[in-house]
Amino acid sequence: MGIFDFFKNKNHRNVDDEEDVEYINDDDNYIDDYEIRKEESVQYNFKIEESFEEISSKEVEQTFEEISPERLDYIITEEILKVIENYRDFESVQETVNEATRAIGVKNVELLKDYLKGRVSKPQRMKMKYEELGQWGKIVENAVLTIIYGFGEYGVDELLKISVMPSEVSFKAINLLCKLAAKDIERQKIIDSIIYIMKPLREDEIIRVLNFLSQIKNSTKVDRLLELYFKKYLLENNLEYAYDTVINRVNLRGKYIEDDLIFFKILALYDGKLEANLILKGEKGIIDFTNVSDDIRVKAAVSYYSLNKEDDEINYRLVYLKENSLDLELRKFLSTVIK
Repeated sequence: MGIFDFFKNKNHRNVDDEEDVEYINDDDNYIDDYEIRKEESVQYNFKIEESFEEISSKEVEQTFEEISPERLDYIITEEILKVIENYRDFESVQETVNEATRAIGVKNVELLKDYLKGRVSKPQRMKMKYEELGQWGKIVENAVLTIIYGFGEYGVDELLKISVMPSEVSFKAINLLCKLAAKDIERQKIIDSIIYIMKPLREDEIIRVLNFLSQIKNSTKVDRLLELYFKKYLLENNLEYAYDTVINRVNLRGKYIEDDLIFFKILALYDGKLEANLILKGEKGIIDFTNVSDDIRVKAAVSYYSLNKEDDEINYRLVYLKENSLDLELRKFLSTVIK
């Protein structure tokens, strides 16, 4: 994905600069010791409650009439294929997904993860579709995960099990878990579980998960986590990840604070070294802005502009690039951004 596509997918909201959002003072060792100091331990045991409106109590309490494994396998496979056939985008397929959850039944949700790999063959009616190498497997994987998501709270434990699998599917499951938490479905359980799951991940994987977590609006715990990672990345001079974390924090809160603008402006324009306490109160060290890539500087400038269009220095920089950059794609993009 190019740097320009990135901004098309971000929704920045302006707020009054005078609206205060107080920063949380965090202990330095919070990230390493987080799971010890959580308010509640991670619980994977799953309980059926009556709050999920899309599955009726009658369906939850359905009689356990005998059905052959072969018949059940046929039902699950057909429902997966229906979701594939009706998929246009995530939201539009939800009606088909709801039908699939009713046909499969709550008591069989734990069987679905067995269909993630190699169990669903492409039928003759789809012969000319999904021809690229590995495409069919990914299509089936997405359909299965979407159906599990459709079970709402009843699918949370299954998605958690998938989220620790050593493959790309784990990140898809984490993303869907965050979407459920954003709908107030098992919100705290999901947040605590994902923070626990993050501990052994690589930095490039952690930044992906932080992006998913930012979907859970107004979560104090996620906000606190983003603050800590922002500080961590800054002190490590990982300015790209620090930038990503601030973007996630703005999206999480649905608003920005003055410190966000200060960071964007420094990242966009400053070429030198700064003492850490000028950005992070009370921190020691040096943050080096001398080798920031042009791509990151442009991202930071556009992010600042999307939040506040009244800064002359940022505006001058963007106008200059729009009119003089040798990158034609950049000039075209900035022509759509700067009004």
